Amino acid sequence: ADVLMAETEASKLVEARRDFENTISANQSALNVLMDRDAFATVATPVSVTLHSTVSMSAELRSTILRRRPEMVKARAALDAESSKVQLAQRAWIPDPSITVQGQRYNDAAETVSEVGAGISFSVPWGNARKYSAGVSEARSNASAAQHALEQTENESIGLLRDALEKVETTHHHVELFRDKLVPQARQTFEASQFGYESGETTFPAWIGAQRSLRDLEAEARIHLADYQIALAELEGVVGADLKIFPSHESKSK
Repeated sequence: ADVLMAETEASKLVEARRDFENTISANQSALNVLMDRDAFATVATPVSVTLHSTVSMSAELRSTILRRRPEMVKARAALDAESSKVQLAQRAWIPDPSITVQGQRYNDAAETVSEVGAGISFSVPWGNARKYSAGVSEARSNASAAQHALEQTENESIGLLRDALEKVETTHHHVELFRDKLVPQARQTFEASQFGYESGETTFPAWIGAQRSLRDLEAEARIHLADYQIALAELEGVVGADLKIFPSHESKSK
C-alpha cells in the first residue's frame, strides 16, 4: 500500500510539473509578443528583489507622483496654457500703438528724400467692450475649469498611490509571513515526520502529507513573492517614474 501511494504521489508530481511548464511557456510567449520579440526567445529567470518598507516610501512617492505622473504633467500644461490665454485676453484691452514713417521723393534726382512723414495710431478696444469682456470671461472660465481638472487629477493620483502602496504592503506582509514563519514551520514538521518515519514512529501517509504540505506552502510563498513584484511594478506605473527597486536597475547604475 505504501509503495502504491508513493507511485501515485510521484505521478501527480510529474503531471503538475508538466502543467506548470506549459503555463510558463505560454506566459513566456505572451511576454515576448508584447515586447515585440520572437516567441521562442529566451526569457530571463526572475530574480528576488529586496523587500521595501512602504512607510518610508510614501512621503517621497507622494511628491514624486505629483511631479512625474503623466496625467499630472498634462493637467499642469493645460492649466498653464489657459492661464496664458487669460493674460492675452486681458492685454487686448490695452491700446496697441503703431508708428508709421513714410518718405517721398520728387522729380529732382539730386534729392534722396524730398519729404518724410511720420504718424502714430492707436487701436481703441473700448469701443467694443462687450467683445473683449466676453473674451476675458471665457478665458477665465477655461482657466478655472483647467484648475479644477488639475485638482481632480491630483486627488485621483493620490488615491491610486494609496491603493498601490496598500497592495505593496499587503503582499510584502504575505512574503514575510511565509518566508519567516509558515515555510520554516512546515519544513521542521516535514523533517520531524521524516525522522519519525525512518525510526518507525510515523506512518508513510503522515510523512507524505507533511511533504505535500511543505511543497504547497513553498509554492504559495513563490506566488506571494510574484504578487509582491507585480505590485512594485504597478506602483512604478502609477507614479510614472523608475523607482530603482528592481535588481536590473541597480546593476545598471553600478
